[in-house]
Amino acid sequence: MDNEGADFIGGAKTLLQSGVAAMGLTAFVTLLLLVGELFWPAQGEPSRAAVLLGAISGVCLLFYLARSKAAPRERGPALGRFRHRSSYESPAVPAPAGRQEFEHRLAELKVKARADRQRLAVVVIKLDALTAVEEKFRSEVKEYVELAASQRLETCVRAEDCVTRIGDQKFGIILLEAPEISAVADLTERILEAFSVPFRVLGHTLSAAAGARAGIAIMNDLEGADQDLLACAEAALAQAERHDRLRLCIYSSDMEERQKERRQLELELGDEIRNGDGLYLSYQPSFDPSGEVMLGVEALCRWRHPVRGEVPPTIFIPLAENSGLIHLLGEWVLRNACRQATEWPELKVAVNVSPQQFKRIGFVDLVRRVLGETGLDPRQLEIELTESILVNDLQTAEAQLAELKKIGVRLALDDFGTGYSSLSYLLALPFDRLKIDRSFVTRVQSSARGAAVVHSIISLGRALGMQVTAEGVDTPEQHKFLRVAGVHAFQGYLFSRPVEAGEISERLAAQKAARRPS
Repeated sequence: MDNEGADFIGGAKTLLQSGVAAMGLTAFVTLLLLVGELFWPAQGEPSRAAVLLGAISGVCLLFYLARSKAAPRERGPALGRFRHRSSYESPAVPAPAGRQEFEHRLAELKVKARADRQRLAVVVIKLDALTAVEEKFRSEVKEYVELAASQRLETCVRAEDCVTRIGDQKFGIILLEAPEISAVADLTERILEAFSVPFRVLGHTLSAAAGARAGIAIMNDLEGADQDLLACAEAALAQAERHDRLRLCIYSSDMEERQKERRQLELELGDEIRNGDGLYLSYQPSFDPSGEVMLGVEALCRWRHPVRGEVPPTIFIPLAENSGLIHLLGEWVLRNACRQATEWPELKVAVNVSPQQFKRIGFVDLVRRVLGETGLDPRQLEIELTESILVNDLQTAEAQLAELKKIGVRLALDDFGTGYSSLSYLLALPFDRLKIDRSFVTRVQSSARGAAVVHSIISLGRALGMQVTAEGVDTPEQHKFLRVAGVHAFQGYLFSRPVEAGEISERLAAQKAARRPS
């Protein structure tokens, strides 16, 4: 055995003895097991041998880090390689090199790649699930998960490639001598797939698969040497984040122009929310089973731009969500809908609330304040939420919904069946209304299975004491099927398109007049 090996064994022995002396045997063994869980991804319950092996690996790594920090010059080039690949913010490792070192290393490698006429690729990975970890668990759990994520990333790339944490929930990878674009995309897909295996950290099994996305930027020997590859990869990542079903995106030259256009639209939307008069509300009525009596309306935000004309909600709502403007926009919609609803005491007014707005601290206080300022009866207001609010933290969602119920507002679960449906959600949470998504309604006449699913949803809602509303009812055949099946309320173009407040007032007046005895 060489001196270095003997030195390592002696040092590990000393580390073990010191740990037992300082913490006691039971506490130190517990620590070893926790470290073992960190370095052994959970696929079912690991065996004792697996956890022990992970623990030994963790101790070895801790020893190497401690020794490297104490005597960096003795390790030579190997230490430098380890540092630029594993720079990390964690209690168990040195402070992060972070974004600044990543940019410096990238600049060096770009010069080399250009001189050698080689292709270089930058991949930026973002793990949105770490946000949920941070909200639900202690901060040290998040740090351990990030460390485990870094370790897993390193197993997916070559030794000469660089992996660095460059921001909160974000990792940068530099691929040297990168293959063709399609091969880089395939590698990135495999990296994202690696996060489908949950982490077992400090007694918790945690998934990082939800919301894992990537952006890719590639430079070859002929073009792009002067580009900010990291910024380009992040622009591609932002593009992927704007599309629910897109896990990765490759940067293209026209993306920069689209990004400038998007930033401009974002600025204009912010100005509009604060000072403008281009935002307005349309209202989609809902009707009783006869289709003749208006029961309520759903407030829908619209934007009439002075130059662009009508900006579709499919454009400006995601823009608001990705830019953080959704909180201002949501408050604007809530306040204006409640103010308008005071003129329609016979109608319930539904307001859609985004997951970001619902989860923000102070949302219940906002609802309470707006009701007080506008004088609206809380029983008139219905808050519509999608199933995505329930993901990752059911307990917090339950508490938030309970507070809203105390105020007196009604709660509707929108687009039921399209997201994260679970019977446990319906049993645990105090929803008053279940809304069947139009994607199910369109299939009731063309698919026996589709009809069976809709029947099941209606029966479930009624059994739990909820009102059931069908969205997107566009044909008499759909209306007949759903009415017979037991739906309480109907929305769709068969009855009415979204209209402005004045038309709702006129229809309501006509409805009242029709009820008066002659």
